[in-house]
Amino acid sequence: MNKLLKYNQAKYEILNIIATDKLKVGDCLPSERDLSSRFNFSAISLRRALKELAEQGYVEKRHGSGTYLARPVDTWEKKGEMLFLEIVKTDTPPTASTYQVREFLRERNIDLKILTAISPDTNIANAASGCIGIFVSGMVDAEWITFLKMLDLPMIVVGSNAFMRSIPTVAWDWEKAANMMVKEFVRRGHRKIGLITGAKEYYPSHLIYNGFCKAMGKAGIKFEERQILWVPDGLSYEVISDYLNNDSDYDAIMLEPGPLLQFQICCWGRDLARKPELGVIGVIGYHKPSEKVLAMSFGKSAYLAAAETFFESLNRPGYFKEPVLIEPVLIRNSEERMRLQKN
Repeated sequence: MNKLLKYNQAKYEILNIIATDKLKVGDCLPSERDLSSRFNFSAISLRRALKELAEQGYVEKRHGSGTYLARPVDTWEKKGEMLFLEIVKTDTPPTASTYQVREFLRERNIDLKILTAISPDTNIANAASGCIGIFVSGMVDAEWITFLKMLDLPMIVVGSNAFMRSIPTVAWDWEKAANMMVKEFVRRGHRKIGLITGAKEYYPSHLIYNGFCKAMGKAGIKFEERQILWVPDGLSYEVISDYLNNDSDYDAIMLEPGPLLQFQICCWGRDLARKPELGVIGVIGYHKPSEKVLAMSFGKSAYLAAAETFFESLNRPGYFKEPVLIEPVLIRNSEERMRLQKN
């Protein structure tokens, strides 16, 4: 965020606080001391930001009383624009989650452009021109990283990727989720555990595999590679069917939500040696696919977490020394799910 002037960074942080605290017209903003404690800006930058907002009629400073919101944020002249770039394999519309980010930023006086692209081109560079930052999701590779760095704009990648130790990234902690699921299976007495994960070119699949292998090794359980199934795009039914034909005698099987339906179809009418306990990792929110299925949830959308992180990282140069990983939560039953939803 160092490409923005300090007082402009402070203005965006003030907007974030107005939205986060759900302030309405006539409500008093936190004091300058409170604002200073909530973000890392000098008193000079903060006062200049408040002075400019007051001169524009957006806030009102009352002597001896404080600063008050004078106009709804959605009536303010837009002061910023960001780009959300989704990298896709084929010409497909953007995921619905990008529109959650648009609404989040709208409440903070920032417009969001949304683009999908298969390969780098000048249209992306033109769209990024004048933006204060970029969100990126999808199949990020070395070519894309080189291109995005050339744009010389603050960037946050949404989702696990091979470069997440060197570029700002916000993602679900897939490795920890897989590790926790295996530990829960072992706690329940399961020894022969299968894994059905995504395509090999899908980076989270490797994190899931790593978490699985580490947990099995720590538990002292030997396993064969045939217990692991990598599911290529578009071939779920065929490869899952072959997997079960080769061996269907499992205590438990861990899988992602994507292959779950095809797995259930493959099991329909099949004479399994025994019915394995299922564990699904990566379910959205606290949704649970079945009362008889363990679920590993991520309580927060990675997209919304990235938008929040954009503001949290303002004027904090060392914020992204490590990727920001969203913790998994194990849901064993409906009571646990209800408790988590209330929290």
